[in-house]
Amino acid sequence: MARMLGEKIELITALADDLGYAKIDPTQVQRILLNLVLNARDAMPQGGRVTLETRNSTDRLPNPVDMRARRAPCIEFVVTDTGHGMDADTRSHLFEPFFTTKSEYDR
Repeated sequence: MARMLGEKIELITALADDLGYAKIDPTQVQRILLNLVLNARDAMPQGGRVTLETRNSTDRLPNPVDMRARRAPCIEFVVTDTGHGMDADTRSHLFEPFFTTKSEYDR
């Protein structure tokens, strides 16, 4: 991943030593992390820092039986960067699956 970021971007990892177990598709997680890191790279053309973190956590999750929220253990993947961030218009499209700020040429 560091090679994909180039020389101007520093990759930092802060991975929990005691990370719990989760039933996940490793290919999907790799794809998600790769896309987040590449988006961070594109937001930092002058260089910067990308940090990947993992940690144990608890969150309020729906109970599959009655859908009432309950506290449950989970694992967090956190990706942060020192890029310029998103403007209000871009944030308004955040969860649209095919929205992009990239031009046809950049895809």
